[in-house]
Amino acid sequence: MVLSSLAVFALLLPKGGLVLATLGTLACSTCALSDFKWRESLLFAVGLTALTVLLFVNGLGLPLAVWPRW
Repeated sequence: MVLSSLAVFALLLPKGGLVLATLGTLACSTCALSDFKWRESLLFAVGLTALTVLLFVNGLGLPLAVWPRW
């Protein structure tokens, strides 16, 4: 399950943007937990996605698409 989350990130990042790629990765990886809880996983995913965008796009200035390009 964790390895599939890396594949999800690699497939979603070019067209889906950083937000969808990070949310998809965290959704796949948290489903691998034995004590999976929807609310905690959702809060974790939203918080970590916001931190990822702030760190890599705003803080480091990397030219990553934040939102999907259709």
